[in-house]
Amino acid sequence: MIRLVLKGARPVGHTDAEEIRRLAVSATDGIVAAAGIAQGLNVTDQPQDVIMVALVGSVVAGGLGAASAMYHEYAWERDAIRAALHKERLEHELHPEAELQELAAIYEERGLEPALARRVAEQLSRDDPVRAHVREELGFTEDDLHLSPLRMSITGGLAFVVGAFVPLLSVLLVPDQAHTVVTFASVVIALLVTSAVVARSGHASVLHTVVRTLAIGIVAMSLSMIGGTVID
Repeated sequence: MIRLVLKGARPVGHTDAEEIRRLAVSATDGIVAAAGIAQGLNVTDQPQDVIMVALVGSVVAGGLGAASAMYHEYAWERDAIRAALHKERLEHELHPEAELQELAAIYEERGLEPALARRVAEQLSRDDPVRAHVREELGFTEDDLHLSPLRMSITGGLAFVVGAFVPLLSVLLVPDQAHTVVTFASVVIALLVTSAVVARSGHASVLHTVVRTLAIGIVAMSLSMIGGTVID
């Protein structure tokens, strides 16, 4: 029953690989968002200072938005973990035998014989039955309570800003007539890097992740350029 509390939530095991993947995803978001704005303005032949003001404003707003969204996401996750642990403790206090049987059933589902599953459940529950139960049933431990929404939001927002600096620097450092081409090329290269990092840290297909991410980035820039041309 307690399993339903976090059903549908993403995994809560915050390993180094998961942290890297999270930051790479935020950086990718920043790249795509700023690239769309930059390319939409590049085709309108706006002065560089106008483009820079728009880009800096979008980077700041986007970074704050990403940080805010990430804070709420991880705060909810932390609260959900706390609620699940509290409920699990109550269930163990009220129905310890039923909870032990439930834990044994988990091991039976994994292929252990009923008698062996029971012994394993008893042995793992000897010191801290709640910790053993939530680890096996929900996939997290009480250590996950140390998750810091503030730290997650700050690092996520900074990663977004770092990614957004790719198109921003492309506009800042090259002549006006080369903005569109250089921005496009730099964004493609940056997305190749971040999408490969996302795929490797998440044990996903590098090819599929790279192709999908590049497609999203190219479509975003193309639509922005079309929109800028029409408005101009």
